[in-house]
Amino acid sequence: MLFPAPFSPTKPKMKQCAENNDIDSLSKLDFDFHLTIALASGNPLLSKTLSAIATELERSSYSGYHLDPSIIDKSLEFHQSILDAIAAHDPSQAKLAMRTHIKDIYTVFRRISYFE
Repeated sequence: MLFPAPFSPTKPKMKQCAENNDIDSLSKLDFDFHLTIALASGNPLLSKTLSAIATELERSSYSGYHLDPSIIDKSLEFHQSILDAIAAHDPSQAKLAMRTHIKDIYTVFRRISYFE
């Protein structure tokens, strides 16, 4: 699977936003990362579902990044694992990397809910 043109620059932009503590842009790019994968999957239900919850995902990312800045590096590491698996055409590893990332996101969401 080849990634759409906007996908490749997302990771460096995310890293730059993290270095500049631009949490708002970072949260938007985080969502874009996931949406791009959903669109590239060719699964319209996945893309539509993700789009439907976009605002909540961005808000949660924003809150999580502020709550614990170490989440930023962790997220970038998860994204790299996902990208590596997709680039290697290894669907099993891509699935595992994404599931691990989603479980981590769920843990962050629970922490955010606890503090809000």
